[in-house]
Amino acid sequence: VPRTHTSPTIIQMLKTLSLTNILKQNKKIEAKNEARTLLTFQNHVDPVTYPVAGSETASLITIDSEDLNRLKVPSFFLTVCDYIYSSLAKWIADEEIEKSKRKSDNKPTAEELCASKRQCMDGSVQVKKLLGTAAPIQFPQSLFDTEGCVSVPLPFFLNKNLRIMIDEAATLPTMKLNPLPGKTKGISILDIGKLANRFGHELSITCSQWTEAAENMYNFQKQRDKAGASGQHALWYNSHFNFFHEQRKRDELYDAWKHIELEYRKEHRSSYNVFALEEYVAGFKTCAESAKLRAEMQELIAS
Repeated sequence: VPRTHTSPTIIQMLKTLSLTNILKQNKKIEAKNEARTLLTFQNHVDPVTYPVAGSETASLITIDSEDLNRLKVPSFFLTVCDYIYSSLAKWIADEEIEKSKRKSDNKPTAEELCASKRQCMDGSVQVKKLLGTAAPIQFPQSLFDTEGCVSVPLPFFLNKNLRIMIDEAATLPTMKLNPLPGKTKGISILDIGKLANRFGHELSITCSQWTEAAENMYNFQKQRDKAGASGQHALWYNSHFNFFHEQRKRDELYDAWKHIELEYRKEHRSSYNVFALEEYVAGFKTCAESAKLRAEMQELIAS
């Protein structure tokens, strides 16, 4: 696109013109330039019929780079397409051709695609295993996607089940959800109903398994907290699981308190309430008393 008009006064006046007006003026200028060029050609070919050559062509008004980039956007181009002139249309077409060439140049060959599928492992990210310590637990992205939509049962956080979710990620049953509020596309999440038959339902694990899964769920929820371990979301799960973990008769009374542990977890998800220690103390006391009464009744019946 020609860039002349060196007079400061003219340049300043041209800056006030809208793009539409610039295009209109340039279209007229280019039409006159083409007429001049044709007249010069005719003068050379047939000087008798056309004794006078065309005058020098006029320069086009410069279009700034931002407006030129806008013309590459189809929706914007349609608003001014009636004023596009030949040289500008050629420039836009050349830009598209160059863009297509760059895409074509960057497109991998069949051999490169094949190699990329085969050479897909990066050994530099391997984790060093320390003797006497458990391997670090990784949480698959599918677990984060699922927890954002539905509650993931505690048994899913057993070490063996987390490894299955990583090792068999591509073959695990999933379900497609409708778009969430404010979103335009639905997402696929783990099919909790089907997987629970394999991984275990809530309340189906032992007390020792509960301890393992609770620690993993806390670490998982800690990663979901925007503030990390110091965030209120993570601290709630820390307080919640630690309360039951620290009870002196935790193992003995597990069957009595595991129901309220689940109830408090569900209530927190639905109402997102803060941790209330007094409620936990009262709830655990009630569970302990109920367990004691049941034991006494069983002894009475047995006798």
